[in-house]
Amino acid sequence: AHGDKVDADGELPMTVTVTEAKHRSIGAGLRYSTNEGPLGKIFWEHRNLFHEGESLNLSLTSGFVIQGVGADFRKPGVWSPDLDFLASILVERENRESYESESAGTNVGFEYRLSETMTTTGGVGFERERIRRWAFAQSVLSGLWTTEGGGDPSAAIRLAEKLIALHD
Repeated sequence: AHGDKVDADGELPMTVTVTEAKHRSIGAGLRYSTNEGPLGKIFWEHRNLFHEGESLNLSLTSGFVIQGVGADFRKPGVWSPDLDFLASILVERENRESYESESAGTNVGFEYRLSETMTTTGGVGFERERIRRWAFAQSVLSGLWTTEGGGDPSAAIRLAEKLIALHD
């Protein structure tokens, strides 16, 4: 509801009622590319898993070339309101003309909000991929700077570093 007239400061009095959204959602998507064909994805998400703002996203992807299942977890406000804990796991199969692979990997790390427009992320991960039985250990460091608040991806610069050790 709002008032009928603008006050002396040029403002219109307004009352807004806010309700919390449902914590769980499901979704689906389809895409098509000329080199991979059709790809479908379904997901389930819980946005307040342990009642402290944690989110868990479970996904299943299937297409002619790529099939996979994954999980992403975020716990906000670890040790500081600006520090989030991140964890993910992905199991995937690729059937391409030049190779076939089966992989499983996991990453854990932290994301720190430096300001409203800048974050940095660091963590470690392990990936096992069966092409020629290579194993990957990686360290990841990335940062995001946006020119406007709210994380508008159209006005962003992303910096990333990956250190990967290979073992055959």
